Amino acid sequence: MPDNTDACIATADVSTLLLHSQYALAAAIEEVALWARGSGSSEAHENAVTEMETLLRLMIR
Repeated sequence: MPDNTDACIATADVSTLLLHSQYALAAAIEEVALWARGSGSSEAHENAVTEMETLLRLMIR
């Protein structure tokens, strides 16, 4: 069986970076949601919260 150590490490690195990116996106969406709520736009707030929840659900799969 060939040694795929480098490929496995690269895959793990990419997966880790993707997870960190997803957390950053969730945090940014949360900030937008809070800003929208503070600005009086409850519909935009709810939409942002819904999308953030969708992103977080995908992350824990």
